[in-house]
Amino acid sequence: MTALPRNTAPDSLPAATATAAASAHPSTALGRMLPVEVMEAFPGRWVGGVAMVLGPLLMPAGALVRVRSDFFFPAQLAAYERNPGLMATSYALFGAGNLPLWPAVAVLAARIGTRSPGWGLWGGLLAMSGASAGCGRGCGCGC
Repeated sequence: MTALPRNTAPDSLPAATATAAASAHPSTALGRMLPVEVMEAFPGRWVGGVAMVLGPLLMPAGALVRVRSDFFFPAQLAAYERNPGLMATSYALFGAGNLPLWPAVAVLAARIGTRSPGWGLWGGLLAMSGASAGCGRGCGCGC
């Protein structure tokens, strides 16, 4: 597979390079409409790998700390009134687990983007949008 030089449109390349670049993308029309550059090494495999392990471990730990109370927000407020330290620890663990998800998703999207740049870009974008949106129920679940 031939990689395009950065900031180079396929139309300005020599004929052999442009043909190879166009045939490398599964959908040439989509490749011309949404040109995506391949991400090289950000944030790195070690940071991404540690984030892929720590994030999913810390989030359920935070949820398990507050498992005795209902996850709907009025019960969460009542539980915070009864035991503020426990609930603060729970939300801190959950937040600490949610924070490393961005480098984990960035590394995963970059790995996917090496094979299919469009899927890597849009998959990473939608995953990060969903992870940061929350459900609006006040439970802190991130769904």
